[in-house]
Amino acid sequence: QASLYSISAYFLTKTFVELPFMMLFPTIFVAIPYWMIGLRDTAEAFWTLAAIVVWTSLVAQSFGLLISAIAPSLDLAMLAGPLVFIPFMLLAGFFVQDIPIWLEWLQHCSFVKWSFEGAMLAEFEDRVLDVNASSPNVTITNGNQVLDEIGITNASLTRTFAVLIGYTVLLRLLTWQYLIYRSRSKVQQ
Repeated sequence: QASLYSISAYFLTKTFVELPFMMLFPTIFVAIPYWMIGLRDTAEAFWTLAAIVVWTSLVAQSFGLLISAIAPSLDLAMLAGPLVFIPFMLLAGFFVQDIPIWLEWLQHCSFVKWSFEGAMLAEFEDRVLDVNASSPNVTITNGNQVLDEIGITNASLTRTFAVLIGYTVLLRLLTWQYLIYRSRSKVQQ
């Protein structure tokens, strides 16, 4: 309120000062259970999953920043958060698989869908599964079959990261621009 520094200086400083923590905590979140639950035992797979979780966290935080900037009160921001995030979770494809055809295009807008696809690629792409292939009940013997079974085809980690990074940048830019707009409208009043 004292206008000692610009919105741009504040927003960029806030973003870059918080960035190490926004990267560290999701990485710790992945590191603790990763080896315990027996996920792919390579450093590349671990760091790929950690990066996906970090970028997913950054997208979610960016949505939170935008919602809190736009909402006129804390109560409305707290109400709007779930209203924004629940459709993303529902359209990701792992809670509801049979999405009506007229809503399928929205699935591609869900950052949760892209995160899920990236995580599945990191774990299963080109992986040979340790199963007894001679058993009559075993029909899936490699990770690519798992991906096909859950409907992840034509997916790529490059596209996953591009979407997550794009979402983060877009949402942060929208928040920054809205804060500038809001500060200018307060000055004119």
